[in-house]
Amino acid sequence: MVQAPGAISFAQLPFGRDFWRVRNEALVRSIRDEARAARDAARGLARPFDVVAQFEALGPAQLQAVRHLDAAIFPAPLDAGATGIGLFRLLRAAIGRRPCAIAPPSAPGEDLGRLAAVAATCGVDLSGVEPAGEAGREAARVRRLARQLQAHGLAPAQGEPVAECAILYSAEADLWTGGRHRAAVARAGELLAELHVQAPVAMRPSDAPPTAALVLADAAALSPAEAKEVQRRLDAGGSVLAFGEPAAVDEVGRPRPPFLPSARARGTKVGDGMLSVLPPLFPEKRGEKAPEPELVEKALGALLGKGRRAAGVAARVPLLVVLHRNGGTVLVHVVAPPGERAQGATLFLGVQVAGGARRSRFVSEDGTDVRIPMNPSGYSVSTVLPAFRGYAVLSLSP
Repeated sequence: MVQAPGAISFAQLPFGRDFWRVRNEALVRSIRDEARAARDAARGLARPFDVVAQFEALGPAQLQAVRHLDAAIFPAPLDAGATGIGLFRLLRAAIGRRPCAIAPPSAPGEDLGRLAAVAATCGVDLSGVEPAGEAGREAARVRRLARQLQAHGLAPAQGEPVAECAILYSAEADLWTGGRHRAAVARAGELLAELHVQAPVAMRPSDAPPTAALVLADAAALSPAEAKEVQRRLDAGGSVLAFGEPAAVDEVGRPRPPFLPSARARGTKVGDGMLSVLPPLFPEKRGEKAPEPELVEKALGALLGKGRRAAGVAARVPLLVVLHRNGGTVLVHVVAPPGERAQGATLFLGVQVAGGARRSRFVSEDGTDVRIPMNPSGYSVSTVLPAFRGYAVLSLSP
């Protein structure tokens, strides 16, 4: 859609909504047909090969079309100051276990190593970027460690993310909000990661684990089926955290009446479940502000309970922590800020995640490879991480 001063939207055009849907569905059909033809030709020649596409834009059509491919390369549109964790979790949810890479168009050289490390926590690689200097060497070290994990069957794409929350991505809401929902999903991922909350993305409400709180990020145009699933989840005793008032639309994107009651930030009982509604992440009303992290933390305390978080860190520098399960092994991916040395950081893991593990293996991109003890303490186990820079992985096995 044209984005310019004075441009009219699909809602102002005759049959504009029908055109907008057909325009987006055309890409999905085209990639499906091209991929099918390529695979038919490969079978005829007895030469199997992977069908890979590189997308120049990111939207609901691309995120739906990727299911027809064997691998994909996406652009990486990141907000200033964003780590990329929200975007990378969205891409991983869309593509499943298949290979995925990003092609950052204008990533600053000094931040490239951190971008590679954050992407590696979600099993996403960097494509088309081979810089010289220290940034290039750091990205190469991250890639080497990621491939070492893959060789041992421990890559993020080979396991399952630990989920305290699950952020819903709705292609329908993305379509009818002009990308605002998708941007809010990425921002929600960033915000929750700052609080060390484990929050992968789910492509459908039913994909979210039953014990996880479902997060609706500026979900102002859910499909009727998605709205009904959210209602059922609440009635069955689930928890829902909404940024902005959730709303549903009909099959051509026209607004429908609200499907959830109003609720407080600290939680309101709905059916057998709990609903918390916070201000939207991208406010549309003048004077409205996005929620502060303290308010989000209070809402999470009401929905998840206190004292039983999956992970926590006490450190001098802010660390990103991403948890995955690969069979009986728990992988803790840790990323330090660019140029910072993480020293004396204490990592806490809930016993519901770590189980009875008492020893772990710590491997970092700088070559550190040591065994360290895990110390039980109430409902968690803890350990002091060895000093490291960049990207590191702690693995725990029973």
